[in-house]
Amino acid sequence: MAGLFRLSRKFHETFGDDLAGEIEGGFERVDALNSTALRELFEVRLDQRFSEFRVQIDRQFVEFRSDFDRRLVELKAELRQEVAGVRQELAEFRGEIRGELKAGLATIEARVVRWVFLFWLGTIGISILQK
Repeated sequence: MAGLFRLSRKFHETFGDDLAGEIEGGFERVDALNSTALRELFEVRLDQRFSEFRVQIDRQFVEFRSDFDRRLVELKAELRQEVAGVRQELAEFRGEIRGELKAGLATIEARVVRWVFLFWLGTIGISILQK
């Protein structure tokens, strides 16, 4: 900081180097005090702004988390409802398939019994005719 404030050569010649040096030193001390005060004020204001910002971020995060949790609960409820609906549809479909399979198997069974009956009837008829 030395030499930051320099008075004119004429001032030095008029009042002397000692007085001019003291005045320059006084200006430098005042500047140092002002710089320190400004730095401290800036740091305090910066700390205040960071604190306010932190409080605001914390509040917004709490709000976000609350909204997120609420929405998650809603989505879980919707998902459970959808899964229950799908299960119901699958149970109905399974019942329909079982009914169709039973009907199909009954038809096949009737055809097989008819063919077996005809086969044995034919076999018995051939046996009787051969005697």
